[in-house]
Amino acid sequence: MPRLPQSAEFDALAKNMERVISSAVKRNIAVIADASFAEIGQSVVPSLAHVNKTVPFFGMLAGLSYIGHCVWMFEGHPSALAAGCRDADVLIVDSAMAQFLTAGWQDTAAGTMRNPNILLHDRQTFKLRALRKVGAGANLEFQH
Repeated sequence: MPRLPQSAEFDALAKNMERVISSAVKRNIAVIADASFAEIGQSVVPSLAHVNKTVPFFGMLAGLSYIGHCVWMFEGHPSALAAGCRDADVLIVDSAMAQFLTAGWQDTAAGTMRNPNILLHDRQTFKLRALRKVGAGANLEFQH
C-alpha cells in the first residue's frame, strides 16, 4: 500500500505513533501477520475494511508508515523468516500468528535484524509487549 496522503486529520493521528517509534530516524519495521487475503482472490485488491479485520492493528502500521517508517508484512513462514526480518529495526508479531511460528523463531529473526526489537501485538488487550529488545530501558532503543 502506498503511504497515506498528507492531511490535517492524519497528522493529528500520527502524533500517537511518535510515542511508539520516533520518526526522528526512519526505521524498518517488519510485521508478521496474516497477509494472505486468500478468500478474496489474488486479482482483487483487498478493501481497507477487510485488511483491518484481518490485521486489527493495521491502523497503527499505516500510522507508522505515514510518519516515514518503512513497513512490510509477511506471514512468518520458516522459509521466509530470516529474509523477512533482514535489516529490520523492529519486528511486530500478531498474537494470532505467534502460535504458528516454529521453535527458535526469535533467534532466527534477531539474527538478521539490524536492531533486534521484537514486539507482540496482543489482540485481546490491543497492546504491544516486548519479547526482546535492545537496551534495558522502558523504551525501544536502537544500536544502528
